Amino acid sequence: MGRRPRPRSPRPAQRAGLKRKPPAPRTSRRTSRITRATPAGRTAKRPSRTAAAEIPTPTPAAAGLIAHIAPFAVFFGIWALGELLASVLGPGAGWWHSHPQYWIFPLQTLAAGYTLYHFWPLQRWQPPTRPVWWLGAGIAIFLLWIAPQEVFAAAPRLDGFRPDFAQEGWLRILHIALRWLRLVVVVPMIEEIFWRGFVPRYVAQADFQQLPLEKFQPLGFGISTLCFALSHWGPDFFCALCAGAVYGFVACKSGRLSSCVLAHALTNLLLGIYLTLSGQWGFW
Repeated sequence: MGRRPRPRSPRPAQRAGLKRKPPAPRTSRRTSRITRATPAGRTAKRPSRTAAAEIPTPTPAAAGLIAHIAPFAVFFGIWALGELLASVLGPGAGWWHSHPQYWIFPLQTLAAGYTLYHFWPLQRWQPPTRPVWWLGAGIAIFLLWIAPQEVFAAAPRLDGFRPDFAQEGWLRILHIALRWLRLVVVVPMIEEIFWRGFVPRYVAQADFQQLPLEKFQPLGFGISTLCFALSHWGPDFFCALCAGAVYGFVACKSGRLSSCVLAHALTNLLLGIYLTLSGQWGFW
């Protein structure tokens, strides 16, 4: 006869009439590290890419500061480089040394234009208001700018950036297109962001973006107007002094930087049409 199988003894949990606990779910090493690193054993959830893109809504003060200074610094830094080359190397070193504006201006347009695009979200743009003010300011400054030649019979300004410098073909078209883009879009945006959007408010307080644009700051207004005129030192100084005051007035009246940009762009557009028809390339 074979041996009868010995019955198995019940386990301790079965003896006490208790149910077995289900096995704990397996966790990967990555999940366990995240759980251990979180306080009170909470599981850290990673934000999705969509949620991460929606997070940056108050602009930090440092980022706003850079966004208002960087386009101006890039633009005038390239201009200073061209002036330095022209003064050091002299007229006999070739056109790209003696007349650097023909490569400096396109480089300024592309580099500063990219900087404007890069910092666009941090500059807190709003739709323009008070169209009567910015339209009137743009036309008035244009008339003031050409008054010495048209009213007081000053000498015509013939020496300057000539669009016929490049030869016929696509290079000349690109050359002229970049020059108009610089005149009507890039320059008004860079100068208004810096001289009207940054300087007057930063003189009043360090966190300048918290200060409304329409709040008049006498000291900041005076400093920005004078420095704007000094940056146009030469035959345009007086006109630039008046322009800085008028554009600053538009900023205070409208409370929108976009209104100042449109006033400045209108002035430059009318100047561009005037100099093209009259051949006074010195107004570039």
